Amino acid sequence: MRAFLLACAAILILLLTGIVGNPGPFRVLAGSNEQSTVILADPTDPYYALAQEIARHEGLTVAHSLAEALDNDPVFLLWVVSPTRLSDKVLVDFSLTMRDRPSTVSVGIISGSTLSDARALWQRAAQARGQRVIAVNAANPSAHVDARIMTIDPGATTVQPLTPENLIRCLETAYYLTFTGHGGRRSWYLAEDAPLRAADVPQLSSIVIGTANCNTFRLWEDGSIALAFGDSGAAAYAGFAYSPNEGYLIGEFDALPFRYTWPDFPIGHVAQVQNHGTRQGFANFPYYYLLGDPRIALQAEAPYRLVEDRQEGDARVLTYTGVPAGVIPVHIPDGARYEFVDIPGVTAAAHHDLFCDILPAVNGGASAPRKLVGA
Repeated sequence: MRAFLLACAAILILLLTGIVGNPGPFRVLAGSNEQSTVILADPTDPYYALAQEIARHEGLTVAHSLAEALDNDPVFLLWVVSPTRLSDKVLVDFSLTMRDRPSTVSVGIISGSTLSDARALWQRAAQARGQRVIAVNAANPSAHVDARIMTIDPGATTVQPLTPENLIRCLETAYYLTFTGHGGRRSWYLAEDAPLRAADVPQLSSIVIGTANCNTFRLWEDGSIALAFGDSGAAAYAGFAYSPNEGYLIGEFDALPFRYTWPDFPIGHVAQVQNHGTRQGFANFPYYYLLGDPRIALQAEAPYRLVEDRQEGDARVLTYTGVPAGVIPVHIPDGARYEFVDIPGVTAAAHHDLFCDILPAVNGGASAPRKLVGA
């Protein structure tokens, strides 16, 4: 079994066990793990031909129902679906099924306004990358956050005012961008009188978008802003179908939680971690969704090096070097269930803490010590 730890230098950590990944730069493919990825598609859906095309190209199975897909016990699920086949009922039913499943599946919805748009979204997964990242924040007085755009290039960080014009220029050049602020099914709200609407989304270059605002992931709505990002050239768009309590999310406000994803811990896993955290705090079912391939990773390899792994009583102590600041996915060799995680000088969390992101084992898990200590 494998285990993973995602550490946020501010307040949150998680443990995710038993997930299997595959080597390769930026995008994880099924490779030798025949059932690690399964496609879900309805044969009567207008986009079913795309599901068949993906299956032929990647050597994957197409399941015709969610129950059939989950019977394969996948790590990744590509849900190929036309927007007209989605609705509140369809999404909620899907979410309730995923909530009640004992192991975690990383889901990505492959869709678009047209079949060609959906195909292009799937194809762009291989082009996603993470060298230039941007954190966009609308004003949040309660969190003492000013409206700003923070651009992180290799070796330099710059800050500029948040305006529609500045944001559009950033969208055209960024590889990964997050937005925190108010939103709706058709718009991001940079300020009360300054929306970015679906029609304002410029032509994009395989950007990965992460959002933490209300109701933007409603692909079936006219003028859907999430769909506009996908149709305009994004490789992925993560967002909520309903209103979150976004102040408790991993990565607020500029930690960029997808930034250090790598093939063993791609963006789909981070999305599932966000869902687990919301369910610990305010959500009855998972409703943070990903438009695009969940196997995308923005870095080619792990952003750290394990230098020591030892047992101290009932604690397992792991020491790493070269760890950058921010939200870091960590692979724990031979890990399983841990009820308590402590990162000295950073944070500690127990499995039942409110808003805690220590996940139970995925696909089982061997017996393990009660406590894990990351040094």
